[in-house]
Amino acid sequence: MINIALIDDHRIVRDGIKLYLSDAEGINVIGEASDGIQGFLLLEKEVVDIVLLDVNMKNMDGITTMKKIAESKIDTKVIALSMLNDSQTVKQMIEAGVHGYILKNCSRNELIKAIQTVYEGDNYYTPEITQIVIQSLKQKKSSQATEIDITQREMEILRLILEEKTNKEIAEELFISPRTVDAHKRNLLEKTQSKNVAGLVLFAIRNGIFQDLF
Repeated sequence: MINIALIDDHRIVRDGIKLYLSDAEGINVIGEASDGIQGFLLLEKEVVDIVLLDVNMKNMDGITTMKKIAESKIDTKVIALSMLNDSQTVKQMIEAGVHGYILKNCSRNELIKAIQTVYEGDNYYTPEITQIVIQSLKQKKSSQATEIDITQREMEILRLILEEKTNKEIAEELFISPRTVDAHKRNLLEKTQSKNVAGLVLFAIRNGIFQDLF
């Protein structure tokens, strides 16, 4: 069972999400909060697998809440669920450490897919958000990649990550175990100082790596 917490300052939105997920197999909404402060208190008390986090809230917004969750080492994953799709907001949320970003006008199927994808250890970004990030970063390339010692195997895995392959798919393609894939992924995150897979995508775009994919 995937335990979900909702943090959004609009009750009508929280009620709508609960209705969306009410008959979703294997998903259970165990708590909700109207702002980041109350949401953080909820996460300290309950075991939550996935947080659906609004970005634009009073008292404590989504960006601040995400940073606080990351700093606290609370064992949960966060999906931003927002109407905001400007590049600056998206970039700030990704850099803060969210594992996914979807828009509030998404379909029920996409919401469930995002939850399941993030729960299984991958990241999920709605295609519109992915394109916003790519376009905003194409103008901001750096030479950081030349200063980082990335092995050939790590580059192979990075490319497959950018192709949106799961750990299992990467393992099958390279004839290695999913655990080995995960180890290489952790090395990539550490070397590039990225917090998650989205950070690896940002790193690749900024440094012009595998430009044919973008």
